[in-house]
Amino acid sequence: EEEEEEEEASTPDPRGVPKAIDGASLVWHDAETSASLSYAADFFMDPGTVSGMLRQFEPLYLPRDHALVTPADRRGEKAAVPRDQAYYAVRYEGRDDEFPDFHDIRSGTEGDTRDAYAKRDSKQSHRVEVETPSTQTRVWFASYRYNPDKTQQPTPCEVVPAELKALVRKIYAVSGQMCNHVVVNRYKNGTDAIGAHADKSLDLEKNGFVVSCSFGATRVMTFSPRRWLEGDGGDGGDGGSVLTGQPSSEGSEESRDSVKHSIGPDVVKRKRKLLLEALRRDPEWRVASQAKANAPPRSEVKRQAVERERVRTAWLRENDERVIAAAAKCDAARQAWFEYKHTKMFHLALEHGSAVFFNMAFNEQWTHAIDAVGNGRVKDDDNDEHEDSDEEDDAETTLTSVHDAETSGQRVPERVGVTLRRCHTVFDPDLCAKSHELPRARRKDAWRSVSEMANVKQAEARWVGN
Repeated sequence: EEEEEEEEASTPDPRGVPKAIDGASLVWHDAETSASLSYAADFFMDPGTVSGMLRQFEPLYLPRDHALVTPADRRGEKAAVPRDQAYYAVRYEGRDDEFPDFHDIRSGTEGDTRDAYAKRDSKQSHRVEVETPSTQTRVWFASYRYNPDKTQQPTPCEVVPAELKALVRKIYAVSGQMCNHVVVNRYKNGTDAIGAHADKSLDLEKNGFVVSCSFGATRVMTFSPRRWLEGDGGDGGDGGSVLTGQPSSEGSEESRDSVKHSIGPDVVKRKRKLLLEALRRDPEWRVASQAKANAPPRSEVKRQAVERERVRTAWLRENDERVIAAAAKCDAARQAWFEYKHTKMFHLALEHGSAVFFNMAFNEQWTHAIDAVGNGRVKDDDNDEHEDSDEEDDAETTLTSVHDAETSGQRVPERVGVTLRRCHTVFDPDLCAKSHELPRARRKDAWRSVSEMANVKQAEARWVGN
């Protein structure tokens, strides 16, 4: 309990600004919600240290189509991510060393268990020797499920480069947060990107913040509101200003509430639902829609079904009164939300050696993205945010815009982004990999709280090299 109290005391308050970050400037601070974003130029700059760290990352990048780094979209489809990824995390051990049901949980023999550990990615140089299942000391890693509706994630590397340890130590020194999970994203050129997303809060410390460090070419990070900003005056201008975060005084509270409830992703979803209900009244449209849903992904059958549905939708939009009315309201809601987001979005150039710090209150309000260079963009990474889009439009827009960006983007040098977080959850990689085969009650055993681990401070001291 004393250990937990000390951890809590050293963790920044999400209602405030990250503390004492030397050389950092406050980019955004919302006085009403305490959302804050800070930028520190020249945060981690030593040439030898940085180049050594980047060399150590090289052998650990996973294939872009690796099953555990390609989360399924809302249609259940997967595609290679447009960047390289590597993972590091603190390794913990449970308080109790003996698990009598270890054999039962994994439904295998002692040999099967040994093989499961031995088959882990050889590039990560991680293997656990197993004497008998009944005396197995379970290994846990800090967990960050960036796609929380899925259960699997790559097994992080526990062998941390000395240079990365130095970065973790510096963040701890200036902020008081001990980051225990790291994701490295390598953007080989300007065509590599990451779509708009907010960090998933499922495994993150609610009193923590996310740190993103940049090395190599300067790339632009774009921040867009996830929903109507609290305290916003609805004037399409500064209300809830990006620079000051002060609520707008323009307009009455009643008028602001009226605008607030007429603009946003939830409004778009409601209007789209009404439009779909109107479309489903048409038998021909229903047949085309069902054929599209049943067709194999990326198949010719799928393409033809999409086209039939598109043609019928266009006809109904012009000839069916119910559809015409619902479509007008849906289009108006989309346009209003689009204009609001583009009025409020702001951009930040991520220079070599810089660091961005944002707290969980900011993460609740904003998405962030690194778009492809040359006005290109990739499909948004945040599945929760964009269910109002037409499925076929998503795919077509992504392929077309990325193709348009390729010529200029390929001339942009490499950038490596290192994202560090404090996670309150740990996971057992071996059991997590089999969780989909287990009864629901047993699946929960793949995740636990960091507070349930033995010798947390010692594990994290080893992680940072102290």
